[in-house]
Parts: sequence; C-alpha cells; structure tokens
Amino acid sequence: MKRRLAAALVGLALVAPSGVARASTAPSPAAQKAGIDATIQQVNGELDEVDATEAGLLARLDAATAAQAGLNARAAQADARLQSAEADLSVAQGRLDGISARLDATRQLLTRTEASRLAALARLRSDALAEYVEGQDSILASWLLVDYSSDPNIDAKGYVDALVDAHAGDAARYQALKERQAIEASQLGAQQEQALAERNRVADAEQTAAGAADAAAAARSALVAQRAALDGLYSEASATKADLEARLADLQAQSDSIARLLQQEEAGQSGAVAGSGQLLPPVPGAPITSPFGMRMDPITHQMMLHSGVDFGAPEGTPIHAAADGTVVSAGPLGGYGNATIIDHGGGLATLYGHQEEILVTVGQTVSRGQVIGLVGCTGWCTGPHVHFEVRVHGTPVDPLPYL
Repeated sequence: MKRRLAAALVGLALVAPSGVARASTAPSPAAQKAGIDATIQQVNGELDEVDATEAGLLARLDAATAAQAGLNARAAQADARLQSAEADLSVAQGRLDGISARLDATRQLLTRTEASRLAALARLRSDALAEYVEGQDSILASWLLVDYSSDPNIDAKGYVDALVDAHAGDAARYQALKERQAIEASQLGAQQEQALAERNRVADAEQTAAGAADAAAAARSALVAQRAALDGLYSEASATKADLEARLADLQAQSDSIARLLQQEEAGQSGAVAGSGQLLPPVPGAPITSPFGMRMDPITHQMMLHSGVDFGAPEGTPIHAAADGTVVSAGPLGGYGNATIIDHGGGLATLYGHQEEILVTVGQTVSRGQVIGLVGCTGWCTGPHVHFEVRVHGTPVDPLPYL
C-alpha cells in the first residue's frame, strides 16, 4: 500500500498546474483540469483502499478484543483449577504425613515387641539351662536341649504343647502382638500406596493445570502484542487517510477553479457532440483490452472508474492523433506515465497515456492521423498499451461513441 500511496503522491506533484510539462507556452486550463481530475481519480482510488484497510483493521481489532476476553476467561479457569489441584495436593500430603507417622509408630512398636520377644526367649533359654544344670528333668529343658531328630519316638508336639501350657500367658501376649503388628503394618502399607497414588494423581493434575495456565498466559501476551501492532497499523492508515483527504480537497478546489475559468472562456461556444467517426482510434486495428467504466483496478486492486479505453499493442507501435488540434500537455503525468493531451476545440480533448516515447511538444499543432508517440508501458501499467481518453470540458466520457 505504501508503494501505491507514494506513486499517488508523486502523481499529485506531476499534475498540479505548476507541474505540467511545458515547452514554450503554458498548458491551457483544459489541460490543467484534465490532469487534476485524473489525479483526483487516482487519489479517490487510494482513499477507497485506505478505507478498506481501515475497516479490515477495525474488524481485526474487534476480533482480537473478543479473543482476548476469551483467553482471559480460560486463564482464570486454569488458575482456579491450579488452586484446586494445589489444595487437593496439600490434603493428600497431610494424609500421607499422617500415615507415615503412624507407620513410624508401628515400627517402633514392632521394635519393642521384638526386644520383648528376644528377652523372653533369653529367659526361657536361661531357665532351661538352669534346670538342666541342676539336674531337674523339666519339660522346658527337654524341649530346648533335646535333638528331636535323634529319636523318632519322641513326640515333639507333646513337648511343644506342654511348653505352651507352662508359658501360656507369655506366648499369648507375644502371638497377639505379632499378629496385631502384621495386620497394622499391612493396613498401613496399603494406605501408604493409596496416598502415594493419590499424590501422583494430584501432582499430574497440578502439572496439567499449570501447563494450561502457562499456555493461556502466553496466548494472552501474544494477543496483547498483536493488538499493539494492529493499533499501530490502524494509526498509520488513519494518518494516511487524513493526508490523502487533505490533498484531495486541495486538488478538488483547484479543479473547481479551473472549471469556473473554462466556463467563462467557453461561454457562448457550442459543446462537443458525440458522433461515430468523429475521432480516429489512436492505434487503428488494435484490440480493446479494457473498456471505459467501473472496474477492479489492476494496480490498486480497488473498484474505480477506468476513465478511458485501453488499446493493446506491442511496444513501439505508432500512436496517431484522433483529430486535428493543439498539444496542450506532453510529458510525465502521474499514473498515466508519459502522456499527451490534445485540445480539439469546442471543449473536446483527447489523452494518450503510457507512451514509451512522446514525439510532439506543447503548443504544436497536429493533424488527424499524425503519429504523436509510441506505445509503451510507463506509469501505472501492467503491459504495453495506449490508454485513450476523451474529455468534454475536462470531464472524461466514454470514447467509443466518438470513434
């Protein structure tokens, strides 16, 4: 867009009344008005483009604002999930700490029970040894000291039963402690596994929530940056639009002034009347590649008035004057590139744009069919052709009814 705007601004300088190419005489008011009107058309096209850009940026800004609100909501939800996960993790950690404390207490109990068992066993062994040394024939001594495997006739179960009967209280307490210890250790082990599994689950949830929060925050930051960039583009487009509008107003004022001058000079003269054959095509036999009227401009890509007819022809093809007249402008003319304007009298003028070379000068009198230039592709052009305009009192009209 900047390239096209620059081209338009160059065109403004080229078509202003003081900037039209001169030879020995100043261009006529009709030529000045034709150039200014052409530039007004170009600037209007640029304004349309800026308006479209401005509208697109506003739509993108609205979409960015809506998206930012959605991302803020998602980020808030992620933060809430993260807080909930952290709370669950804290509860699970508390349960795990409690289970660990109970397990430590049980281990201490098992340690004390083991010490008591070993102490009891030591007493039993001591009693058995004492009875044996003193020669007492006790069941306990026999059970502890006799090798059961040496005599298959010895009833081991009977000895054990007798021993249990003799120390029933100690054995019962020992067995109860051992069983209770095993049960509680098993329960605590299961609870510990459950707590660890729960802690892992909550930790996973915390990681997921944290990832979602990070992603939402990153997206929100990116959106803020995008919004800032869009604001900058919108400001630039608005400034460009304001500049173009100011320049267009100045050009329109010049055009209006020239129109009033032409009306005074042409008072009492009859206007040009369209008639087939009145004008000669600039390149006889060349095909029309773009007619007069509204079209999508190939340079600005905006709908705008195509103020003439394009005749396609190879570069260097001769361009002929449409009728007798006087050259009022011959030189660069903004988007028209190298252009020639011929005044034919009665308010009728013709324009020949995008020439490779101009072969006439301002003030020169030309005759119908005379070669005035060569086909080219200067100015705003996508391929070799001649842009041919017919203007009545400076206003472009469809050339076909005059050909």
